[in-house]
Amino acid sequence: AGRPGAFQRPDADWDEMLADKERHRNGASAFFHVVYEVDGDPEGYASCRLKGDDLVVHGLMAATDEAHAALWRYDRLRSNGRQLTTRKESAGW
Repeated sequence: AGRPGAFQRPDADWDEMLADKERHRNGASAFFHVVYEVDGDPEGYASCRLKGDDLVVHGLMAATDEAHAALWRYDRLRSNGRQLTTRKESAGW
């Protein structure tokens, strides 16, 4: 069950992504993650980095339209006039 088009990552993929190895950063900051919750239950997350003046969104997953919109609003506010970009994760992650 879940949102149409959603996918599940194997545990090994999560482990690799959350290890946040410097070689995957390409000059950007370490990851920071934003979680959207309703009544203490997570409904979505965004994984981001800062690279120079850019806020780079590496992944955004949401179970509801409300969570999706709220996470993008947060990312736009956080960018604070910086370029907001998205990045498709490499197949190696």
